[in-house]
Amino acid sequence: MTTRTLLLTSSLLVLVPAAARAAAGTCTVTAGGYAVVANVPSAGRFVFRPQADGIALPVEIDEQAGTFTIDPSPLAQTNFDTDGGVVGLSVTPHPFTGTIDAGGDVTVPNFAAAFLFGGLTLPINPTLLTGPQSQLINATEFPQHGEPLDFTTGQLTLTGSDIIPSAPIVEESVISGLRLTCRLAPIPSAANLPGAPQAKVKGKVKTGAAGQGDAVQLTAKLKAGRSAFDFAHQTLIVRVASATSTDVFVAVVRATSLHGKGKVSTAKDSDGQTIQIAVGHTMAAPFKGSLRIVNAGKRATLALHLAGVDTSMLGAGAVVTIGSGTNVTTTTLVVGGNGKKRTFHG
Repeated sequence: MTTRTLLLTSSLLVLVPAAARAAAGTCTVTAGGYAVVANVPSAGRFVFRPQADGIALPVEIDEQAGTFTIDPSPLAQTNFDTDGGVVGLSVTPHPFTGTIDAGGDVTVPNFAAAFLFGGLTLPINPTLLTGPQSQLINATEFPQHGEPLDFTTGQLTLTGSDIIPSAPIVEESVISGLRLTCRLAPIPSAANLPGAPQAKVKGKVKTGAAGQGDAVQLTAKLKAGRSAFDFAHQTLIVRVASATSTDVFVAVVRATSLHGKGKVSTAKDSDGQTIQIAVGHTMAAPFKGSLRIVNAGKRATLALHLAGVDTSMLGAGAVVTIGSGTNVTTTTLVVGGNGKKRTFHG
């Protein structure tokens, strides 16, 4: 190589920016921020809290690629007390990699763990999400949701669960999972992360007679993030919460409940099984609902109509979360009107 070629090559190398590297940091478990959540269909919901306050979990975030890697090794083995005795919780001690977007939504798939009880090893393999998800047992949905990254405080909440068939003692299928609230440091820049899904949402509520529940109409124009919408294979969850994050209602529609061809999919319900109101159904009220989705891949619209919903927890503001796979949007709306008719608007 001649001297001139060597100098030219060196000059070009100076002009080429170095490849972006993942930034190392930690996510420190908040007080009471590590929990095991169990839904036992015959007995209810139980929350157990292994001691993990203040434990710093190594994290790496590549802002350009939008990858989120968390290493739970410091939580590899913990214990918690139950009515049936002490249960061990073993988390596979190696890094798990998922995604993060500019909306602060994080997805960590295949978070392998196991419960140790009475000489048995009961494995779970949940996907941890900041967005909503739901498990189905005995034709009943059991939804859960985390909280996206707060770019001011660094706090986020990941949840995920799996089904343990024929769990010990209760001898029935049980939904068991994890809930992890921790504080990131350093906090990534939302401006540097891949774009988040977006939604324009509006709707209205008509208050029904006593015991009959309310009618809700909600429409949304959606724009996907990195992955196109796939309603044919992914569960749709619509969560409406009050301004203080109290659930008003959660609607769950499985992909298998949708019908149609091409871009248009629909679902109709008269018994609460096709479109499940997992939270917020007025007890003993007749239920009916319909859903229409027009999916163009990166853009979609949906129209959801529900009757028999309890909207009494709805105040002057509402937070609407729409989740389908890794496409999760959260929109804060104002609730206007009074009397029997109210509206959601941005």
